[in-house]
Amino acid sequence: MSTFNHAEFVKKLEDNAREILDYAGNEAPRILGNTAKNFFMENFQQEGFVNGGLRATNEKPLPISSKNSCK
Repeated sequence: MSTFNHAEFVKKLEDNAREILDYAGNEAPRILGNTAKNFFMENFQQEGFVNGGLRATNEKPLPISSKNSCK
């Protein structure tokens, strides 16, 4: 295992942080978008969601108060 001096460690840490931010801001959303698009396209072509597909949650919807409702 190599040893870093303080300056090398800080530079390496900054480089890694920059790579992570670049991945999270640019590459990850593109990959996730393509995966979601492919999921929907494949299931549409198979005429339904397979392998469990989309599942309803057990969460109840939030109540609508009369103050915020449209009249």
